[in-house]
Amino acid sequence: MFGLKKIDWKDFLKIILVITVVAAGIAGHEAAYGAADSSLKLTVLYTTQIRLDWEDNLNNESGYIIDRKVDSEDFKEIASLPANSTSYTDSSVSIGKVYTYRVRWIDASKMTHIYTAEVSTTTTAVEAPISLKVTPMSSTRIDLTWTYPNSQSYETAIERRVKDGEWELIATVSKDVNSYSDEGLKPNTIYYYRVKAVSGTQVSSRTYPNNNVGIGAHVLMDGPKNLYGYAVTNARISLHWDDCENETMYYVERRADGEDTFTTVGYVAANTTYWSDWGVNANTRYTYRVKAVATANSYAYSDEVAVTSTYLESPVNLKASGISSTEIALSWDDNSGRETGFEIWRREEGSSSWSKIDSVGRNVKSYTDSEVFAGKKYYYRVRASVFQKDIFSAFTNEAAAYAQGLKAPGNLNYTVDSNSQIRLTWTDNSSNETGFIIERKTGMDGAWSVIATLGAGKTSFTHTGLAKNVHYFYRVKAFNSVNNSGAYSEELEVVIGDIPEAPSGFRIEVLSSTEVRLIWTDNSDDELGFEIERRQGSVRTFSKVGETGANAESYLDRGLKPGTRYCYRIRAFNKNGKSKYSREIYVTTRKGEEFADVDSGYWAYGAIQTTVSRGIMAVGEEKRFDPEGIVTRGEFAAIIVKAFDLEKATAGAFDDVNPGTEHYKEILILKGLGIVSGDENNRYYPGNPLSRQDMSVIVARTMKALDKPLTGYGESVLNKYYDRDSIDSYALTSMSSLVGEKIINERIRNGRTYLDPKAGITRAETAWVLYNLLRML
Repeated sequence: MFGLKKIDWKDFLKIILVITVVAAGIAGHEAAYGAADSSLKLTVLYTTQIRLDWEDNLNNESGYIIDRKVDSEDFKEIASLPANSTSYTDSSVSIGKVYTYRVRWIDASKMTHIYTAEVSTTTTAVEAPISLKVTPMSSTRIDLTWTYPNSQSYETAIERRVKDGEWELIATVSKDVNSYSDEGLKPNTIYYYRVKAVSGTQVSSRTYPNNNVGIGAHVLMDGPKNLYGYAVTNARISLHWDDCENETMYYVERRADGEDTFTTVGYVAANTTYWSDWGVNANTRYTYRVKAVATANSYAYSDEVAVTSTYLESPVNLKASGISSTEIALSWDDNSGRETGFEIWRREEGSSSWSKIDSVGRNVKSYTDSEVFAGKKYYYRVRASVFQKDIFSAFTNEAAAYAQGLKAPGNLNYTVDSNSQIRLTWTDNSSNETGFIIERKTGMDGAWSVIATLGAGKTSFTHTGLAKNVHYFYRVKAFNSVNNSGAYSEELEVVIGDIPEAPSGFRIEVLSSTEVRLIWTDNSDDELGFEIERRQGSVRTFSKVGETGANAESYLDRGLKPGTRYCYRIRAFNKNGKSKYSREIYVTTRKGEEFADVDSGYWAYGAIQTTVSRGIMAVGEEKRFDPEGIVTRGEFAAIIVKAFDLEKATAGAFDDVNPGTEHYKEILILKGLGIVSGDENNRYYPGNPLSRQDMSVIVARTMKALDKPLTGYGESVLNKYYDRDSIDSYALTSMSSLVGEKIINERIRNGRTYLDPKAGITRAETAWVLYNLLRML
């Protein structure tokens, strides 16, 4: 059946070897570019059309290829699209077949790579809804209902937007559910909706309505708040509520016990917040609600309140007073002998909403509110009632009081004015103190004594008559007429000693055109730090430009002007004063580089100046830095080794790095230090672009190797970036550190902030990263 001939086994082995090499090259190429980079979603528009949608996450593609297979056939190319495409509509489909799609992308060398996973559907897998009804129900809720053709049932995705906003998926409901309540909305706001059938997460129908507008509805405006009522007489009920905004009038509706529906019984003019119902029968229970009316939108109803037309005398003369930081006392006069108790109502300052917080029994004339917070102001009102019969009196007058808690003074500190005088300072954390009491003791075991009493609002005190090298302790207490204990500051130890010794051996190293390092010898063991002062050129006045902590013996001054002469001096300081200055030293920064393609206004200009001036990065022909050029994996290894002066005997090797490979030595130095590693085939790909996320991993490992590990940050610092989820898991920790420490720059496109973790890092970005790392050494 087949023609057979003798096989030359040497030729056969050569063919096998060629196939193996080509396959390895392809595998390496795919490893460099990565696997699928976008999800693929299918929308069944009609039984004759399916739309494909994907994200354009690449910046180096030359186009996209759409592949399709029908049922169990092989994939066939059905379309070739230009770069930056994100959708395609297949109009050559029909009922009864299974269609499977995938997207490939084309690189600059015309090679293609899988870009999405495969997704399958039929043209009847989902059908679009045929109706959608949107109904406002309250000031925070809109109800939706929809239908499908022929009473079909599908999972349904609900999308929503506000005016000029983007569509967002707010819910997906299961089959046989054709309604949804959208709650927690903003009052008096228009929301737009559309719905679609879905099958899983990647297949859906077209939306209903099938446009970008949707079906909109106003959320109702907030209705009248705090509605309450009471019987003025047995034949008249008085209602009261808070005013709405922009209403034209109010409707008052009522129903008596036994009635099923409300009836409008009154009309009230705009901005009027009370109404009397004269048409009631004595000792009868009525339920009321009030609705505001406007021209632009509808209001929600108020809450319903029940009132019985039985007159009850009101309590009077309500008083409120704060008795501690957790208690406010109320008292009133009881004018009625027919109540069964009293209701206590409260609101906080800044709020208009009243709430009933408690009830007390008959003939009670006082109440203590213990659910308050120190320093807050509360408003109260009280009314008599007959419990469970909805019989109420009018409210008392409103009474207000602060919880009279005192907060302790904070940040107690001191400065030494002389060998016998100090100045204490603190933060006043209370708004209701009468004053402050200053106390002192001598020695740890001494007794506290009052040395001064100050008025309210004071935040400093000068104390004289102190001796040198004696240990004093101070504390400050806030007080008022209600509370005179407990609100103490922290204790502060004070010792007047000697000023620190001046530093010696002061010298300066010029590092670059924008940086110098100051070096000195610390001659004191009690300084709190060192002050750095500088002046430029012929300027005669020094200015403080920096400060170090205790025991420091160097300082990096950055952001200087290239080719500029500066003069420096330093001194130590502690609580007792400041040392003499060191000698003054003049220094001139290196002459700045001139670039044909980077001017002084470029965002990374200072970083580029520094790295070039230090000899870490080089300038190309015709003084071109090429700031947007992409750095390769091999180049970055050489830059890191030079920047941090890394030396280590090279260890091991990569299959694609040999003595003839550019940057061979530097790559193996990093490998020996455990900073870089190969893939599963022991390949490093030195000529490939270095991604920003791989850069972050190399940087984090480098700082760890230098015993200067980066501070760890939670992954939440990445949440502000639009492409946060595209960071591979192995790079999340290092990317978080670089973002948290402000080492890596962000990219902004179309008003959104990106990290572009898989994009190649540019030369300017490399300079920026190095510039920020060098300040940590």
